[in-house]
Amino acid sequence: MATIPGFQYFEGPKPSRRGSVVASQVLTDGDVCAYSNLGTVDELTVASVTGATTTMIAVYHDAEIATTDSDYASIKEDRMFIDIIHDRSQLWKANVETGTADQSTDVGYEADLESVDGITLDASTYNIFTVTKVLNASTVIGYFTA
Repeated sequence: MATIPGFQYFEGPKPSRRGSVVASQVLTDGDVCAYSNLGTVDELTVASVTGATTTMIAVYHDAEIATTDSDYASIKEDRMFIDIIHDRSQLWKANVETGTADQSTDVGYEADLESVDGITLDASTYNIFTVTKVLNASTVIGYFTA
């Protein structure tokens, strides 16, 4: 089964906004982002996978930023993000990067991020994403709790 690109909006409120991305940051559609410098700078970077020192605030929803881009070392202005609402009113599709999703055991599971574009069902230390439905063994629906 093919994986989805990162976290994809599924249903509920969808507040979006334009924002800046820090210089020298690779991003693809669906990556989870946080403020750089713990919110002291209004620029976004990829979120800490653990979430221990950052709050997941948005999912990137724009053109890929690659190391080969001519402006890679520059701040990227006016990029599109979907703000994360940290409750069950906003649902997201997520890749299961580690583990196998099972409807009978994983609904309600509070998963950690495996990377900025998927979760692990083998760890629940930081409880960043709560599974509400299993679509198949590698894709779930859920919401960000942290």
